[in-house]
Amino acid sequence: MDGKKILIFGFISDNFLEISSFLEKNKIKKAEIEEKISYMLNTILSSKESTRSACDFKIQKMYHCLLQDFNNEASKKRCYIANQNLLYIAEEWLKLDENVLFVLLYENPIEILRQKIFSNHKFCFKDILMDWLRYNNLMLEFYSKNNNKCILMNYSNYHNSLIKYLSKHNNPDMVYAENDAYIFKNKELFDFLLESLINKDYQIINDSYEKLEKNSLSPICKRKFSSENVEKEIVDLFYFIETNSILKSKNKSLLDFIFDIQEDLEKLHQENCRLEAHIKNQNSLLSFCMKYGTAKQRIQNQLSYRLGQTIINSKNIFKILFMPIFLLSNIISFKQERQVYNKKIKKDPSLILPPLEKYPDYQEAIKFKNYLSYRLGQVIIKGFKNPLSIILLPYEIVKLIYKFRKR
Repeated sequence: MDGKKILIFGFISDNFLEISSFLEKNKIKKAEIEEKISYMLNTILSSKESTRSACDFKIQKMYHCLLQDFNNEASKKRCYIANQNLLYIAEEWLKLDENVLFVLLYENPIEILRQKIFSNHKFCFKDILMDWLRYNNLMLEFYSKNNNKCILMNYSNYHNSLIKYLSKHNNPDMVYAENDAYIFKNKELFDFLLESLINKDYQIINDSYEKLEKNSLSPICKRKFSSENVEKEIVDLFYFIETNSILKSKNKSLLDFIFDIQEDLEKLHQENCRLEAHIKNQNSLLSFCMKYGTAKQRIQNQLSYRLGQTIINSKNIFKILFMPIFLLSNIISFKQERQVYNKKIKKDPSLILPPLEKYPDYQEAIKFKNYLSYRLGQVIIKGFKNPLSIILLPYEIVKLIYKFRKR
């Protein structure tokens, strides 16, 4: 067994990323057929439950060519295949090729749980621990039968032990490395709690892990938790919880303040939109009035209103005597203005005044038609249309004035 063909498997949390990188640095390449081997494993295992004994799985003849390809590749360079499911065909592979080195890796169940917790995925403690137990018991069973073809190592401490082993097997150029495994900052309390959980409810897990450590090429001394450190971390944890609670309270107050400001801004925005619409409307009215005047002005310019206003303004004997002349003057003036207007709109139709109903002050201006001035003018126009009515005109005027005064 020269270590040119390496099969790696184990119940590992990082999917062999770290050891793959480590082997690549030491010029041991991933086999080109690894993907095909993975496909083969998925096909074989899909028909059976992986909880059975590893020897239950057979490598069909159709896949023997893959093993031959692995041999051919290994004759040119050192290479490896890493896959958790290799365990289930390891017995069968060993029967077909004895010149294979099996690297069996295991991890402390505490490490597995920690990685699962920080992965932000939902999981069941019991399911993870039972999967770990079933897998590692199968791996121990395989190791006990074939320990001359295997090396068993703790994944947290495999680096230098693996190098020493492989250096003895015709690979003296491998580089020794310090264990740079990821260490979670201030994790003593966290590990203490997880270990307490396992010790209380899953002693069988501890028993299996101890067996792995006894047979391991790179065991890790069991860490003793310092009561002082654990106590300190518990105090720190409670301080963190209290601080976090205060921060949450402050954040809530800040959020409430922001929401209030947001509501005020929304109200100001709505008021601003209302004012903008009002200003726009006022500008539109102003522009309309600048071009066409107002409905009030148009009613006051009507002949009825002008004649009535002339009568009301005749408050002395002189004006009363000359009233017919003033009335006639108003009529002539009105007709001349109409002639001028008709000529203008004939040349430029855009100067045609809109109907009174279109004016913004129409509702207010319509009240002028009920004023005494307007009503007197209507009586006068009606009287002038019928010569016989002229005789009764003074009577009608006096009657209307009396009626308005009485009202």
